[in-house]
Amino acid sequence: MLLLPEWLASQLGAVSDLGAGRTVMDRTTRQITARVPTIPKSKMPTGAQRAAIAQRITELHAAAQPGPTEDTITLLGELIQEFAPARLDPKTVDIKAEAYMDAVEDLPAWTLREAIYRWHRGQVSVSDPSVLEFAPKPYRLKAIADGILVVAKGQAIRLQRILDAEPEEELSDAEREASSRKMDALLLTLSDRDDDPSRGSAHADRLRAQSELRDREAAIKSKSTEESAI
Repeated sequence: MLLLPEWLASQLGAVSDLGAGRTVMDRTTRQITARVPTIPKSKMPTGAQRAAIAQRITELHAAAQPGPTEDTITLLGELIQEFAPARLDPKTVDIKAEAYMDAVEDLPAWTLREAIYRWHRGQVSVSDPSVLEFAPKPYRLKAIADGILVVAKGQAIRLQRILDAEPEEELSDAEREASSRKMDALLLTLSDRDDDPSRGSAHADRLRAQSELRDREAAIKSKSTEESAI
């Protein structure tokens, strides 16, 4: 359910993270009003890809709905019988299933199926592996299925960011050079501030390490010069 084709997984990894992207600023208040997600131009989805992504989002939203109840009841009945020490009569199964339904009735059946699958494979976090020899408690089954559902909802949100994304602005060579000069100037300013002795012990440790590094580089350079002379 949650697996994506390679091309879509690649686009999902390329879109800017939540809270990042291009800022939209109100010209009057100068306040940031929104952040538009961005994606490299090479990863911008085509028309066909956009349609596929939109369909995937629709499917994920539909898959987040509870039930079907019949499927949930069937899964719970099978789970209860599987881990029972002996064959249970229908009344006992119904009683146990009702306890499970109280916990998971608002969850999609497919998340419960995936949760049970992971329980079988031991792909769940447990403090004592021996508990996997028994059926998961209702609250535990709900917690595992809840986690799966959260991932599905998160995937839908991230896929929507691809559809909302604008192409990243690519810097020209001149702009990259200007940016590099600004960074060099900033580093030089920070280096000058390192001469201030009132910046605390952590700062002093950093200065000491920088000094040791310079001394080590000088020693290596001196040794290299001597060897060249020989």
